[in-house]
Amino acid sequence: MNDTAVSIENLSVAISGNIVLEDVNLIIRKNELVSILGPNGSGKTTLLRAVLGFCPIKSGKINIFGRDVGSDKNLIGYVPQYMERKSDFPLSVKEVILYGMYSGCFRNFSENDNEKADRFIEKFSLAELKKRRFAELSGGEAQRVLLARALVGDPKILLLDEPTASADRKSQDDFFALLEELQKKMAVVLVTHDLGAVSTHIKRIVCLNKTVNYDGPTEEGLSKLDETYRGKINIISHSHHGKG
Repeated sequence: MNDTAVSIENLSVAISGNIVLEDVNLIIRKNELVSILGPNGSGKTTLLRAVLGFCPIKSGKINIFGRDVGSDKNLIGYVPQYMERKSDFPLSVKEVILYGMYSGCFRNFSENDNEKADRFIEKFSLAELKKRRFAELSGGEAQRVLLARALVGDPKILLLDEPTASADRKSQDDFFALLEELQKKMAVVLVTHDLGAVSTHIKRIVCLNKTVNYDGPTEEGLSKLDETYRGKINIISHSHHGKG
């Protein structure tokens, strides 16, 4: 389809000989906001990494806008759940964001690059932190930097792995308002355990546990979570989000 951003067909992925994903079929369309739900160890992060071209595929295929996965890494922005921040990591907040525009490192940035990075620094309220070393930031601050880094390269697809895990209520509300804005420009795939936020803000969910157990409207899917979690439901539900 000409509106397809991500096409996944019969995907299987094995890590250290163990099948993590098996026969996964999924279509993500342009300007669509989709949430992936599933218990710990269900393959959610592995699926994102496969779309990024970061892990080998055992069988099946992934296309990004009709092209092989990995053919144009600038098409995808990625915010990982965790990013190791060693104390000797040398880059400042601004440098981390600048490198979101290019693959590789140790390069000279143009005046336009710096101006663009500064716009994202302002957008994400990072002005007071921009000269700080990334390694010195709190978890919430680091997530804001990684989101700015993911977006500064103008991706067409945004992948987010538990981006609000440690966020307070206002930060979560602001975050989902941002996703609604971003959806006008790109496909957004969100991995989360926050059932309250999903029930309020997300129209389509994918329930994953090694394979896709459900793919469709959120309200119907939330009633079938037992099939995916198999008695291992451990998700966040906040009454302030409305449903759930």
